[in-house]
Amino acid sequence: MQISLSKYADDNVALEDAGLVYLTREREDHLNAILRHDAILVEDTDGGVWCPDREAAVEIAASADPMRAAVVMCDEDPMRGEWHQ
Repeated sequence: MQISLSKYADDNVALEDAGLVYLTREREDHLNAILRHDAILVEDTDGGVWCPDREAAVEIAASADPMRAAVVMCDEDPMRGEWHQ
């Protein structure tokens, strides 16, 4: 079972700050929750794997939708786990 969360940024969006103009480039972050050895992990498109810490894993397992909870937690609060390449 996999669940995905994608983010898209507009290409060449100009941001103005104190008279400076910054351009952003189009970017897509794609995360997939996977079940491996009875643990829910999150993979990104670059092959990185996010492993939740013990407390986060308990919270993820207790949620109504653990796969989605893992992806959301990884995206919004990545410090609750560790990234491995």
